[in-house]
Amino acid sequence: MGYEKVSLMIMDLCLCFNLTVYWMLMMKDKTHLFKWTDKSVVEEIEDFKDLFDVWLVDNIEFQKSVRDGEAMMKGHEGSIQEMEDAIAHCEEKIT
Repeated sequence: MGYEKVSLMIMDLCLCFNLTVYWMLMMKDKTHLFKWTDKSVVEEIEDFKDLFDVWLVDNIEFQKSVRDGEAMMKGHEGSIQEMEDAIAHCEEKIT
C-alpha cells in the first residue's frame, strides 16, 4: 500500500470514529433539545402565572371598588329623590 492509501484509510477511520462518537452522544441525550424547550415553556408559563395572579388581584380590587361605588350611589339615591321632591314642591308653590 502506498502512503496516500494509508493516509486515506486513517482519515476514513477518524471520520468513522467521529461519527460513531457523535451518534453515541446523540443517542445518550437525544431529547436534549426537547428538554431545553420544555424547560423554557415551563418558565414562560410560570411567568404568565405570576402576571395572571397580579391581574387577578387587580381585577378583584377593581370589582370591589365598583361595588363600593354602586353602594354609595344607592345611598345617595334617597337624597336625590328628596331633593327632586323638594324642587317639585317649590315649583308647585311658584306656579
